[in-house]
Amino acid sequence: MLSRFALRAATVRALRGATWAGSRVMDSELAAIDDVAAEHPQPVIVVYTDDGTFKTGPHRGLAGANGMQSLVIEIAVTQRMTVEHQGEQVIVYDQTWTDAKMELTLDLIERQVLCALTDPNNVWGEMWRRFAVATGDRTSNRGNSVREGVRFSGRQIMIPVELPRDPVPGAKPSALWDDFRTLAATDPELAPALAMIDAALAGSQVEPDWTVLSRAYALTAGGADALMVR
Repeated sequence: MLSRFALRAATVRALRGATWAGSRVMDSELAAIDDVAAEHPQPVIVVYTDDGTFKTGPHRGLAGANGMQSLVIEIAVTQRMTVEHQGEQVIVYDQTWTDAKMELTLDLIERQVLCALTDPNNVWGEMWRRFAVATGDRTSNRGNSVREGVRFSGRQIMIPVELPRDPVPGAKPSALWDDFRTLAATDPELAPALAMIDAALAGSQVEPDWTVLSRAYALTAGGADALMVR
């Protein structure tokens, strides 16, 4: 699902530098949020795309289906941290935090997240809004834990997002995808993936050609067929 990837990429980049988490906004971190927070003495945000439901059927096809995707934004803070604001470490908490302080920090960062995604001057926020065709009811869940005497507190924001239909393979992509590719080319993390994105949009194979695999493993034609590599 290219639209799901684009939504996640736009979310991460819209939030970087726009909240107290600064540049510490990660895409699909596999570790638990308190494990991630343990490595950072500052607020951290992790973005995921969880379950989705997509419309299919005889007249819709599979490759071009659209539907609702659950976007998850997790925020974590610790009782010992600095806070980044406009590129500077302006607040340092080195005392034991009270519950009220941690809760207030989570509330403020959650508001910063929502403001960043709706900021008309945020170019990635604008891209996010173009891929988030519509949104459902937002839920906000709280969690906390303790690790080696340091308390962690977190917030999980879940937003149902209606995604645009993925481009039909081989068809000319819409202006939305042209604009996304142009913006992605300016990002050092996304730019290397553009060749794969272009191949997927064109409907060509991203995997190595079957003849390369056959030569690499000295497969006979029958062996290649048995292994389903051609």
